Amino acid sequence: MILKLNKKIYPENYIKKAIKDFSQLGKFKLKQDKNYFIVEVKNISKNTKKFFADEFLNYVLSLIKNG
Repeated sequence: MILKLNKKIYPENYIKKAIKDFSQLGKFKLKQDKNYFIVEVKNISKNTKKFFADEFLNYVLSLIKNG
């Protein structure tokens, strides 16, 4: 699974915190290009995969809000 997070919206430090907090759900790799942070997630269960992207992005946004 690949998630692309716009750099204008999602600060890197909050993405790294979310990756740490979600680390028990899969194997994460963080990359970036000019405009996006790219989160690659592997070894995630089928049941978790169904809702993972929404939950992960919501969690990052909550970290930003409560910053």
